[in-house]
Amino acid sequence: MTRLRRLLARSMYAPSVWMIMIVGALVVASNWPALRLSSSASAVEGDRPSLVAMNQEKSLLREGTSVSESRGRFQIVKERVIFSDETLGKSFTCLENLMLQRIHAMLGDDEGRRQRWLVTGKITEFNGENFLWLDRATRAR
Repeated sequence: MTRLRRLLARSMYAPSVWMIMIVGALVVASNWPALRLSSSASAVEGDRPSLVAMNQEKSLLREGTSVSESRGRFQIVKERVIFSDETLGKSFTCLENLMLQRIHAMLGDDEGRRQRWLVTGKITEFNGENFLWLDRATRAR
């Protein structure tokens, strides 16, 4: 035990130990949200639009909004399926589930791409964009 005390006592006077402790404290402080400077945070916020402004600009639908018997078309864009809703006049990226897998299989031929669909589902919101979770989709007549 005395060896450990002597080692600690000698190391406390070493400049390298103090430098490591200071650098460690600065790293911890820079990652601590409460200790960040408010002036730098406001400068960063001024450079990019707030989420509220993005929502108003895109007129996003609220999380959990139900879509019932909405008429529209599906199209494949960069490995994602987009539903263009003719009722609401908006387009939504569809979230992957079994219903979308079945629709994707039907969209493989040209006839499926020209079809109109009646869709029931829920709207979700992530990162300033709306997505559609499909519950049911049937071909419209």
